[in-house]
Amino acid sequence: MAASGAKFLSRLKPRLPEKWKGGKMEKIANYFNTLLRDYHMVYKETLRDMKDRPLKASVYLSLLATVGVLIKTNPSPSKLDYEARLVENHNDVGVVGVPVRNPESVKFLHKVFAAHKDCKLKIYNLYLLTLARIDTGSTEVDQFASKCKQIKPHWTEFHKSIVDVCIFGRWIHLERAMVDYDVNPSEWENK
Repeated sequence: MAASGAKFLSRLKPRLPEKWKGGKMEKIANYFNTLLRDYHMVYKETLRDMKDRPLKASVYLSLLATVGVLIKTNPSPSKLDYEARLVENHNDVGVVGVPVRNPESVKFLHKVFAAHKDCKLKIYNLYLLTLARIDTGSTEVDQFASKCKQIKPHWTEFHKSIVDVCIFGRWIHLERAMVDYDVNPSEWENK
């Protein structure tokens, strides 16, 4: 295999006309030829390492596949997807009678809906997952709270403002809030 790889690389060695030899074109061709040889060497060493350590290779390939799936299933970075899901869930809760509604579901939906109405709901696409958080002030309506550095929370308190996390194409907290939205646990306590 090493001999066939050497033959392959020797065929790719640039053959330039005499007028280009010694100039910039030869240097560029030599650079890309060297780059190709380096990548070919890395490819061969990687295959050899995978044969020598199959467990390590399987762990790396699994991690790489997981990252690929996370990137593929991550929703678009626009707020429209989350807002559409939020409105749909809010309508589902609105159809259920008030005494039957789960107060935790209603509380979560009202909190997120109020942030959306005040233009404080921010969506951050991190390519592997997407975060939905409530900001202290809206930059769209130019409030004082959005401009003042002293009012903004410290970076160590960033996690407290996160409302929802989307991973594998599913909004975790929104789906958890909607599990039993039509079951009020305290409905039959007083009767």
